[in-house]
Amino acid sequence: MNSETRLSGGQIFRYGILAGALGGLVMTTVMLLLASLFGLATPLVLLGDRISAWLPVGLFLSLMGKVG
Repeated sequence: MNSETRLSGGQIFRYGILAGALGGLVMTTVMLLLASLFGLATPLVLLGDRISAWLPVGLFLSLMGKVG
């Protein structure tokens, strides 16, 4: 006899959310460890560098004055 366990749609959704959250947590932890141990840039830093190149100088200086 072949007994298959079927999952409902809600169970599949919950397992998917759990797998995504766990994967995101592991990815974030590894990314922060690499940044702190080896000085590697995180994707957020890289994105900020690319966006800041497109900002007008006045706006860039204004933002730097506000957030440091």
